[in-house]
Amino acid sequence: MSLLQLVFPKRCYTCDTILRDREFQICSICRHHLPILTQKELQYYLKQFDLKCKDILYFDVLLLFEKHNLVQKLLHNLKYRKYYPIGNLVGKFQIENIIQIHKNTPIDIILPIPIHKKRLYKRGFNQLEGYANAISQALDIKVRNDILFKTKYHRRLAITNYKDRDLQIHDSFELKNPSQLEGKHVLVTDDIVTTGATLNEVIQLLKKEINCKISVACMALTKPED
Repeated sequence: MSLLQLVFPKRCYTCDTILRDREFQICSICRHHLPILTQKELQYYLKQFDLKCKDILYFDVLLLFEKHNLVQKLLHNLKYRKYYPIGNLVGKFQIENIIQIHKNTPIDIILPIPIHKKRLYKRGFNQLEGYANAISQALDIKVRNDILFKTKYHRRLAITNYKDRDLQIHDSFELKNPSQLEGKHVLVTDDIVTTGATLNEVIQLLKKEINCKISVACMALTKPED
C-alpha cells in the first residue's frame, strides 16, 4: 500500500472499506456483487412499467435497484454525499452497451434529464453530469444541457407513491430551441427508472414538439414490487 493511501486512505463508494492498491472507487467484492441487468432481465422488468416503449428506439439500463442493496448505497452516495465520480464510473461500466446502440443507429445528441434550478442550487450539481460526460467522452458526442428544462419544483419524488409521482411530474418539463433536435437521434439519460413517469413525460414532450429518434440509457431500474 502506498504512503499516500496510508495517510489518506481511499474508501469504497459502496461499503466504505479501505481500497487496496489495484482497486479503484469500488472494492473488488462490491464490484463483483453489483446486480448487472441482462437484456432478458431488463425486458422482463420493463414490461412491469407503463413506459411508452413504442416511441423508444433502444433502451438500456445497467443496474437493478432494490431497497438496501449495493445500488441503493451507490446512488445515494452520488446524490446526497456528493461522490461525484460515481456517475462517471457507472457510465464507463455501461459504455459497451451504448457503443452498440451507437453502431446500430448513430447517436447525435446526449440529453440528460434535468433537475429544477432550485434543487440544482441546493444540491450543487445534477447527478447525471458524470454519467452523461462518460458517454460523451467515449462516443465524442455533445451533451446538451440547454434544450430540456425542469420547470416545476416539488418534493422529492422518491418519497411519493406511484399515483402521486405521475400527477406531480405532469407538465414539469419544457424545451427551448427544440429545432436543434429535429431529425436527430437523441440519447436521453436518467439515473433511476422508478415508475417510468419522468421518462414518459420527457418522451411525449419530445415526440410532440419535434421529429427525432429517441433512445434511453439509465443507471438503474427499480425492481417492481410483487
